[in-house]
Amino acid sequence: MLPVLIIGFVIMKMRFKSDFSSFTVGNYDLNNDISHYARIADTQFNCMKGLGTNEDYLFSSIEQLNGEELKAVYNAFGSRNYSITGQQGITAENNILGVKLDLFGWYKKELSKKELTKMRMLWNGKGVNVSF
Repeated sequence: MLPVLIIGFVIMKMRFKSDFSSFTVGNYDLNNDISHYARIADTQFNCMKGLGTNEDYLFSSIEQLNGEELKAVYNAFGSRNYSITGQQGITAENNILGVKLDLFGWYKKELSKKELTKMRMLWNGKGVNVSF
């Protein structure tokens, strides 16, 4: 049973690995403080889920982060279910209007053209080249 669990874990890890998966800043290993970035990712999600988007808090919760920290938030966000109402929990499997999106996909769905440009400039300004 244990070998099956280990193989399953390895497959899951490989499946969700991104270009931003592991990095350090100086001697500080960002992977050791993943819960901090998970909380910020959850804040990003909570600003966008449901009806309406809290754009002010969406930006303010990440504007002080450096590029590596932004990458950690992106990784922590992962892929989350998005439906036409922005609700989590409705997947593409049980709702033809739902789809799994990464953080940038959520930005594209939830932000206006002007806000999307502002968000892109924030990420690019921190050395994370994005084109969403």
